[in-house]
Formats: sequence, C-alpha cells, structure tokens
Amino acid sequence: MTTPDDTIPDRIERILAKRGITARELSIKSGLSPTMLSKVIARLRQDPGAVELNTLLKVAAGAAT
Repeated sequence: MTTPDDTIPDRIERILAKRGITARELSIKSGLSPTMLSKVIARLRQDPGAVELNTLLKVAAGAAT
C-alpha cells in the first residue's frame, strides 16, 4: 500500500520485493545497466526532478514485466 510520503525509490523497492525480483533483474528488464539503475535510484532520492521521464518510463516498463 502506498502512502503520500512514499518516494519513487520506496515504491520501486516495494515492487521488487512484491514480485520477488532483484535490482539486477529490473535493470535487465529496463534496458539499463545495473550501475545506471543504481544511479537513477540514488538521484531519485536526492532530486526526483533530475531524472528524465524517459528513464523513469524504462524502469516502470521493466517493473511491469
């Protein structure tokens, strides 16, 4: 369940746990390197506006499959 205080990285981590996949598997499904996915998540924690929408869409698409 999401709350208004949830951040995008919190939601990504919850989806990974719910689906039983690792961040590495998500990176492969998203078409991003594991390093890039890690950087994206770190950037989202610091400044969500610094991540391009296209990148977020790739992560979302990877999480949905």
